[in-house]
Amino acid sequence: SLSDANKEKLLKKIIKEMEVNNYFTNNLASLSGLARQINESPHHVSQVINEKMNKNFFEMLAFYRVEHAKKLIRQDKQGKITIEELAELVGYNSKSSFNSAFRKYTSKTPSEYRKSPD
Repeated sequence: SLSDANKEKLLKKIIKEMEVNNYFTNNLASLSGLARQINESPHHVSQVINEKMNKNFFEMLAFYRVEHAKKLIRQDKQGKITIEELAELVGYNSKSSFNSAFRKYTSKTPSEYRKSPD
């Protein structure tokens, strides 16, 4: 079992891997893959995500992907990126999975989000 200090250290490694290295954009992203990237056991990585982020691995992945998609939509003022391309850029293989995740976190589809003034 991990001490609180070790959990915090591991949390920092997970966040860095997600926010600096954009691990979530890998369409084959997995818990074991993330654990390998940061040289930790999948069990410990899972435990820290659950306890410190109050999410499971897939919820965390979806959260980061949706946040990144929102940023890309805001940067794409002319709307040149298609929803399919957007889905791929943030790590989804399917437009429907992307749409579902996006709607779950924003209550809008990516297309609706793009049209909304924010």
